[in-house]
Amino acid sequence: MTNQWNPPTVVSNSNAASLNWQDYVSVVQDVMPWMQTSQSDFTQSQLDGLQLLTSMACSWAQRKLAQPIAPTTFNRKFDGWSGWNGAYVMLPYYPVLEIKSVIEYWGTSGPHYLSEQTFSNQIDGFQCDYQHGQLTRVFPGLVQKPWFPGSRNIQVEWTAGWNPLPADWKVATLEFIAHWYRHTFQQQANQLSGLGADPELVAQGLWAGEPLQIAGLLDTAVHVGMG
Repeated sequence: MTNQWNPPTVVSNSNAASLNWQDYVSVVQDVMPWMQTSQSDFTQSQLDGLQLLTSMACSWAQRKLAQPIAPTTFNRKFDGWSGWNGAYVMLPYYPVLEIKSVIEYWGTSGPHYLSEQTFSNQIDGFQCDYQHGQLTRVFPGLVQKPWFPGSRNIQVEWTAGWNPLPADWKVATLEFIAHWYRHTFQQQANQLSGLGADPELVAQGLWAGEPLQIAGLLDTAVHVGMG
């Protein structure tokens, strides 16, 4: 089944705490078939509850992973400087699906709109490591150079996430929704065998309180950073 993505959301540049994570599974096209039910099996209040659980599960997973799963558009400003590592800007959310715009402000000279340099188009611009979210400032000849120094003078708009959606994350999310629905609303449905683990056993640590068969699928995707 083809996953149906919601349109990307532009996340506020000024307030990172207001991240609005997108749903990446559909109640009708993904959740109901997984639970072996149809829309006629639910009252309107139950459908509302199922939609709420779906949005909660998608938001929960992306906050836990500290990265977008659904394609999400971000707009951020970064400092440019001429130090040893001044050629690089690290985007906080990746993998990168698309770089929409890169603007380098040269003080009173105003904005300079940069394009991506390729082997066949060696220009004064940038290169992107899409897997790790690294932008490198370059000039013709495939050689890096420092970004123009300044405070929040580099503005980047980009889309990060996964397309297509990794199957293990999709299964984990659907299991999460089904588990919460059955235990919260006492919905009678066909029991799925899952991964063979007791569905009542819960994880500890990062995934404390969550069923092991869900935590195990999400655990390998956590970004590990230096504090």
